[in-house]
Amino acid sequence: PTYAGDVVSGLRMLMEARASGLYHLCQPERHDRVGLLRVLCAVLDVPLPGVECLPSVEFGFLDRRSKDTSMLPAKFQAETRFNFTTMRECCRLFKERIQCRCPT
Repeated sequence: PTYAGDVVSGLRMLMEARASGLYHLCQPERHDRVGLLRVLCAVLDVPLPGVECLPSVEFGFLDRRSKDTSMLPAKFQAETRFNFTTMRECCRLFKERIQCRCPT
């Protein structure tokens, strides 16, 4: 997962630089579904529910999914020195937004 604001900023940087070629515009952190849930629960300060990490085939998707869909942002980062927003920070921003909408 990558913060949408980072994608916009990264695309702007590539366009301004008149870059060409293939760039993976994604954060370097890798998370599976459960790992991402762990980060979100930690930031929201809620207990991690009992979850089990299952292979994607168990979800019954109509199309076959690769086991590793990771992208490699090294080329983009080397050329732009861009610092991506971490998933922990994304979760923190999400927490701020929901607190603004749900006063206690």
